[in-house]
Amino acid sequence: MFSSPVRLAGAALLAFAALAAGPSPASAATGTSTEGETLVAGATLFQATAQVQSGATWSGDKQLLMKVTSGQTQGMVSNTVALPSDQAASYHVTALLTTGPNYGVVELQFGGHGGNYFDAYSAKVAVKTVEFTNVVIFPSGSATTLSLYVGSKNAASSGYSAGLDKVTLDLTS
Repeated sequence: MFSSPVRLAGAALLAFAALAAGPSPASAATGTSTEGETLVAGATLFQATAQVQSGATWSGDKQLLMKVTSGQTQGMVSNTVALPSDQAASYHVTALLTTGPNYGVVELQFGGHGGNYFDAYSAKVAVKTVEFTNVVIFPSGSATTLSLYVGSKNAASSGYSAGLDKVTLDLTS
């Protein structure tokens, strides 16, 4: 069956208008996930070491393990993570953090702004899903610096380690 030239021209105009408008809001990215172990290479360290630790406990069988330098009571590892927006926005952050007998109180910082704390001490090694709501991030382009900071510990903990398995950032505004 043949279409009339008017019908074809109308369809072409609709297709062009859709392309010119750009992606629909439903198809725009609203979240991003980063595996912790991908942040080890190129990381900036402060009084700490960072390594990829392997084991069946973590997604992809790996995590970023941060250990505070011997004799220190605080440490930090930082690296860049991608964001779905280049504008300041509020995010729902879901972090898969490791707990254990030698883990400290972990703070997640985004672009140097913190306040997202989690006591990672537990008697046995495990992975906990930790959620932070209304985390406002001020990006640099479409990225920000994610820092994993340990500055204190539970009295029962024997150390100041931190483990990041995965972090997911979902736009809320």
